[in-house]
Amino acid sequence: MGSYWDNWVNKNKHLRCAGEAKRRAAKLNATPKNLSQEDWNKIDEFYKESTRLSVETGIPHEVDHIIPLQPRKGDPKGEHAPWNLRVVTASENRSKGNKAV
Repeated sequence: MGSYWDNWVNKNKHLRCAGEAKRRAAKLNATPKNLSQEDWNKIDEFYKESTRLSVETGIPHEVDHIIPLQPRKGDPKGEHAPWNLRVVTASENRSKGNKAV
């Protein structure tokens, strides 16, 4: 039997992933200051959908920043905001790297 934390993570993967992304974006100063609670809810929905698709299809899905938070030199910096997110397969996200779509 797993620990409380392990059980929580298994049941709430989308919340854990969303929290990790939020912390990473904060470290990179990539989160707009004017995000509303509705915007945060939309961000959470991307992570929920990613988890749902992964479970439903058996294919790992992730939330992708369309314009990366850490772009290649000379490219614009993306934001951790609903308008810069999409759900893609993990393999598609990995192949994209730090390039904008």
